[in-house]
Amino acid sequence: MQQAVIRALMKVRPRQIRYDAEDGAIFREVFEHPRYRDLDETAQMALALEWAAKLYQIELEQPQFDQFFGSLDLQSHLAGAAMLDIGCYLGGRTVRWLERYRAAAIHGIDIDPRFIRVATRFAESRGARATFGVTFAEDLPHPDASFDAIISENTFEHVRDIRRVMAECARVLRPRGLLIVIFPPFWGPSSHHLDLVTRTPFLHWVFSYPALLKAYLSILDERGPDAAWYRRKDERPLPFERGAR
Repeated sequence: MQQAVIRALMKVRPRQIRYDAEDGAIFREVFEHPRYRDLDETAQMALALEWAAKLYQIELEQPQFDQFFGSLDLQSHLAGAAMLDIGCYLGGRTVRWLERYRAAAIHGIDIDPRFIRVATRFAESRGARATFGVTFAEDLPHPDASFDAIISENTFEHVRDIRRVMAECARVLRPRGLLIVIFPPFWGPSSHHLDLVTRTPFLHWVFSYPALLKAYLSILDERGPDAAWYRRKDERPLPFERGAR
């Protein structure tokens, strides 16, 4: 009975992602789409660079940090800074931040080598002083006091150990350095991380996450082969996926 209720609620505001420039820029699952995987390496890179450029354009038109820190003069604080971007994805936003804030240099990290290869190529195409590497934020390879600022967008809610991440940020920041982070709260109305299936809010306030995940996966199975590319392989809740107990 509970599963039927959850499935019905998820279908009140359904979502099904597309394989295009808009969703390609946002959802990492597009890297698993057959139309991407069947391309040769050159064509894969060309397409992923389009997604990176889309992210750059989104940031150009709708600066993320202006929405939350509009009262701060970030350009004055970050001009000439050495910056670290945690969760750089394809580097589109990273490069835009470097340019907009007139930073001296920026280094981006993410956990997937595919993203880092694209980010590196995108930065090269813009002549940006940006470098990228594969690493987890819990174990930054940088020396103490390496950066004037750490910047991150929609990543901290996904890390394995937020306490270790914060400790690492404190370690690699220079005295009076800035940590500028945007991420949704665990208990935000739409922070249930079920976005590939539903936009219905508050589900995780009412149901346990194992129950939500079971319904979520059953809807993906119901969608059939067309949804196989964005069906998760791990059917267990991840540490950041929380619901009512």
